[in-house]
Amino acid sequence: MGGGAPSPDALTRDQFDALLAQYPPLVESISKAKGSKPGQKTLQQLDRFRYVDAPAAFSIATNNEDGSDDPPRSSMTLDDVKLLVEWKLRHGKFRPTLMSLVSSNPAPLVSSTISSALSAYRSSSSASPSPAGTSSDPSSAAAAAASAALDALCKLRGIGPATASLLLSVHDPRRAPFFSDEAFLWLCAAGNPRAPIKYSAKEYRGLAERAAEVATRLGVSALDLEKVAYVVMKRSDSSGAGPKEPASKKTVTKVDTKVEKPAPKRKTEAKGVGINKDASTTAASGVRRSKRLKS
Repeated sequence: MGGGAPSPDALTRDQFDALLAQYPPLVESISKAKGSKPGQKTLQQLDRFRYVDAPAAFSIATNNEDGSDDPPRSSMTLDDVKLLVEWKLRHGKFRPTLMSLVSSNPAPLVSSTISSALSAYRSSSSASPSPAGTSSDPSSAAAAAASAALDALCKLRGIGPATASLLLSVHDPRRAPFFSDEAFLWLCAAGNPRAPIKYSAKEYRGLAERAAEVATRLGVSALDLEKVAYVVMKRSDSSGAGPKEPASKKTVTKVDTKVEKPAPKRKTEAKGVGINKDASTTAASGVRRSKRLKS
């Protein structure tokens, strides 16, 4: 694994739980470091909405004996979506145009589109867990269900596979993973922090399959898997690949210092020019004297 990140396939449940316990203090420290503007929610407050309040309000109940899903207790509005997008921008990479694009969607369209996406997700034959003893692959089933929902959600302006997966994750935190950079890099790119991400539907399907495999093996939810991926990659950045960035900056600083050194040489050259002028003046004076002597 890149940058010293532990392999998700070799991770034990005890190790997973230990990493999961590191998430709250990590987010708290990042929240304090970033701060917030007057009237703006802190990252920690947004994090609570994303992981606690929103799932409690919008998640699909999956506790029925027949494995079927009940509809969410509340319908998600445009304001809810904007709050989740704000969390996404503060929690991960900031994209300056994303919020304005999402905000430009008509509120009724957002609500109806999310409702249609959830219907596609729930009605998919692969959305429900396969009965015990069947040969159906649960990872492929979860990925297929998620893909059906993403196709509907991505029709909204500013909503790509990553943001669409966030909305889906809030509605099904147990099975639907959020397409975060950290989750993709850890689960699909061997923990390489410099691996390219295209944020495509194909990549998300691969992430959903990998997340289902690891979550099933460990007996954890996609939501907790996402948190552990965040801890793993942030820790990897700070102790592994991270220091390479400051090193390059130091090198640049040294080069800049060297570039600025010729300034004293110019002064020396200027002095040299002055000396040459004096010498030429003296030489000219000597010539005039010799002429006077000759005359």
